[in-house]
Amino acid sequence: MKPEKPPKTSTSRVEAHEKNLLARGGRRLSGIKLQPDAAEALADLEAKGESATAAINRLLIEEAGQSGDK
Repeated sequence: MKPEKPPKTSTSRVEAHEKNLLARGGRRLSGIKLQPDAAEALADLEAKGESATAAINRLLIEEAGQSGDK
């Protein structure tokens, strides 16, 4: 019987996710500043249940005319 591995911490799960994202060509952005009208639009989308990350990803892909999940 194999010894059980301790469960991964949330920190190690996030690190693994980010490493995988970057390996697939993704990017991590920080320090983004939104104009008031953009911040309001994002708040409206979040109020409808969409995360900020999901909304920004979706809108950028739609604007660029791309489809699918890379």
